[in-house]
Amino acid sequence: MITKKGIVLVVSILTSIILSMAFQDVWAEGVNLNPSYAQRNVGGKVRMHIQMTGATELLSMGIKVTFPPELLQVISASKNKSVWRFAELEPDPLAYSPEIEIDNTNGVVKMIGGRLAPGVSGNILLGWIIFQCSSTNTGSASVSVSLANPSPYNNFVKQDGTVSDGSITFAGANICIVSANACEGDFDGNGYVTGIDYGRFRNAYGSSFPSDKYDPAADFDANGYITGIDYGVFRADYGRTNCPKCF
Repeated sequence: MITKKGIVLVVSILTSIILSMAFQDVWAEGVNLNPSYAQRNVGGKVRMHIQMTGATELLSMGIKVTFPPELLQVISASKNKSVWRFAELEPDPLAYSPEIEIDNTNGVVKMIGGRLAPGVSGNILLGWIIFQCSSTNTGSASVSVSLANPSPYNNFVKQDGTVSDGSITFAGANICIVSANACEGDFDGNGYVTGIDYGRFRNAYGSSFPSDKYDPAADFDANGYITGIDYGVFRADYGRTNCPKCF
């Protein structure tokens, strides 16, 4: 027979487990790409943000983004200079060193940033890349993100000196390039443009970077503004069930 005391003990244990899992979830360190999926016609553009979740008093970061150069080329790339700068050196360009490395021949972007204490915590925009899709080649372009430099170099260092490189999870993205009739409004890549996609576009409509509402997935021309032009693209796609497939 289960006593009242036993029930209380079980509830207490379960509560501790749930709270522990929630705490780990909140503070789990991860780097991901947004949008995680995009579909464009040949020659289209994609603005991709490199985002970190769960940072704690971070003083430095170092990431490498790789992509297939036969399908994508980098037009521009930038660190988030509001975070990754040595403010004491401004306006000297050295405040934002080191420079970003863009290698369109081999399909690699390296982005390293640092700052003085205090470190930054929470969800952080590390930087962004604007891709130009091939004007001739079609297919599925896999974009991956990883540490900029392997051990013994340190990439993600906290204010107390600890290194997070071994605990960070990385999530890449996919850009589907088609010859015509792309479903640019299909944000989740399920082949349909539905109310779920509309909700995401509606939340971002009218915003511009660096507003918290701005979502690069809804910025179809990658100009930093989500305007009536982007709305026109989404409206033409809304309700489609015949989105092209990527191979």
